Amino acid sequence: MPCRSRRSTARRSTPSAACHLLVQQRGRRGGAGGFVWENSANDWQWVFGANVMGVVNGLRAFTPIMLKQSEPAHIVNTASVAGLLAAPAIGVYNASKHAVVAITETLYHDGITICG
Repeated sequence: MPCRSRRSTARRSTPSAACHLLVQQRGRRGGAGGFVWENSANDWQWVFGANVMGVVNGLRAFTPIMLKQSEPAHIVNTASVAGLLAAPAIGVYNASKHAVVAITETLYHDGITICG
């Protein structure tokens, strides 16, 4: 069964509902372009809030459920090529996508099954 958002998890009434797949895709660049030093603190917070904290919140909500169920489960975090290569003029977005890759690799090294 695919995992749903935190709101739907809170409404689950049957403890037998398992979560086997968490797929997370966040992609917000918005107005955060140009030189890194020209982006405001609000630009950084907005992009990281969506791209990084969106992934973190999903992991916090679903990883404990997936670990408790004693059934195979997978997490897929997508980060775009910007998570591997830094393109010019989108430094805030690049940094947020690199963070998603680092979080995903850390889960792998922590022994959590990751796909993607």
